[in-house]
Amino acid sequence: MLFESYETFVRLTLALLGYGFIRWLLPEKFVWHRFGLLIVNAAVLLTFIGEHTLIVLSLLSLIVYAAGKAANNKVVRAVMWLVIGLFVLRNYEAFSGLLPRLQGPLFSVERIGLSYIVFRMVHWLIESNKGKIQASDVLTFLNYIFFFPTFLAGPIDTYSNFHQGANHRPRRIEVAWIPYGLGRVLLGATKTLLLVPLVRPWGLDWHSVGAETGLSAGLAFPLSLVAYSAYILFDFSGYSDIAIGIGRWMGFRLPENFRNPYFASSLSDFWRRWHISFSNFLRRYVFMPTIRILNSSNVLMRRPVLVTILSYLFTFLLCGFWHGDALHFGVWGLWHGIGLAIAKLWRDYLRPSWAKGVAYDMTTTVLTFSFVTAGWYWFNYPIIF
Repeated sequence: MLFESYETFVRLTLALLGYGFIRWLLPEKFVWHRFGLLIVNAAVLLTFIGEHTLIVLSLLSLIVYAAGKAANNKVVRAVMWLVIGLFVLRNYEAFSGLLPRLQGPLFSVERIGLSYIVFRMVHWLIESNKGKIQASDVLTFLNYIFFFPTFLAGPIDTYSNFHQGANHRPRRIEVAWIPYGLGRVLLGATKTLLLVPLVRPWGLDWHSVGAETGLSAGLAFPLSLVAYSAYILFDFSGYSDIAIGIGRWMGFRLPENFRNPYFASSLSDFWRRWHISFSNFLRRYVFMPTIRILNSSNVLMRRPVLVTILSYLFTFLLCGFWHGDALHFGVWGLWHGIGLAIAKLWRDYLRPSWAKGVAYDMTTTVLTFSFVTAGWYWFNYPIIF
């Protein structure tokens, strides 16, 4: 990830100082703030992506911006499928055989950060076409697409929220921004640089647990899964903490991405706490549209529970394969889709009247954590036939 070394923090500090100098030098010139931010974003991104990728994605971003401003259904759909098609062709090996025959700059961009660019572009196209984005300008849009703290792994901000941050500048830096941002960056750095190295070896390979502790496979394997649960939370939430902290220093209130997900009392509660911005994206642009499509069927419209279950399965199968084209990612997605379907049946039909209270909540929290932790097996280990 972007924030995984001490050298990175030095480069980011210099970038923040440069942006802060621009804001201090031209406190009332918002257009220069946006232009200066674009320079900072480009300078940081060029440390890990090539000039070609940045130029091509910038040109694609201008096309997406123009399509959103045009608010024409056919144009928006065409550009959106172009963006999604680019992501699919670049990220999945199943289509790699097509690439030698597909020439042109779009098919030679680097994969790094591409999926989150696609999320932001799809969000812009859909919300613009609905007329829900009231104010916009091309510099702010480019900064939204290439905002370096969120470039690799989110959080996935909405354009309207980002636009508000980019166009609201006080005469002086708010004092509260500094300690809050510093606290989040230090918290994230503690997770990614101190805690992750402690749990990663055991989490990634359960054999090392048995080799180092002498435990039997029956004990080493579940202990490794718990270590992986800690590893993926510290690694991912640590990145989000740093991104949110840096964003606050720069005057942006980025959305929260994790809220103690392992304390969730149900699987649906877990997905309201885990990778929140991504979960919201799936709910808004995949799950709810799927429900609407299924409800348009005369056969399914009278079976709302079945519609919900099918929507869960489709959404989380897509969620699984978004992480990669290997089969085990799809199985992990179905694991959660099936789990949510069972939870839906439990809530609507099977839950007895006595299933409530503190003891019940504690039990469901343990069961939810156990289910999620067991599911990380499918996420981490490839399926071998």
